[in-house]
Amino acid sequence: MKIRHIAIAALAALSGQAFATNTAIVTAAQAAAATDVIFLSGSSAAKGIIKGLVSQNCTAGTLATFTGPTISQAYAGSTTISGSVGNVYACRVAATNDWGLPEDTVVVVNKRDLLGSGHGVFPVAQNVAVEFTDVSTCSDTAFTCTGTVSKAPDAGISDEEPTLYNGKYNRPYAFTSSAAVASTDFGSVTSVFSQVFRVAVINNLATD
Repeated sequence: MKIRHIAIAALAALSGQAFATNTAIVTAAQAAAATDVIFLSGSSAAKGIIKGLVSQNCTAGTLATFTGPTISQAYAGSTTISGSVGNVYACRVAATNDWGLPEDTVVVVNKRDLLGSGHGVFPVAQNVAVEFTDVSTCSDTAFTCTGTVSKAPDAGISDEEPTLYNGKYNRPYAFTSSAAVASTDFGSVTSVFSQVFRVAVINNLATD
């Protein structure tokens, strides 16, 4: 997995204010008002890992997971893909956390999943705005959201090294005419965690 510029751990560089310990779940309004926020795009397969990286730093019971709205975007030519734009994870950090933030600071990780790893590469390298969940449209009852906001990602995650997405068949459709990306386009390119994918093959290929 690759992550650029502001890694999850780099939230330690963000400032926060300390309050008395609060074990209540973070509300949508509190998440929308938070200043310790990161916009993270890319690999949809990594969303469970991202949630885990956030939740392990949270005061128990305070983590809210908001589901972004369903949108449709061009995938290739006249083909479109529809799905949730992603999830928003918001919580109050515990007294001891990976980020060095004061206890009870509200942290928000706005994760874009739609169109996967390619959107964890090109928008990050080229500082291009893409759709994320608009936290101000989220509900505290259903934990769903109705709107999007355009932001250039602070960081991205891809299943392969970024330059592999320059190829014709890996390049995101929205970036067909964009310049190729290079490792030097990123503040840093670092492997931060690993996950295993199974390879699907037909029986003839498996036995040949």
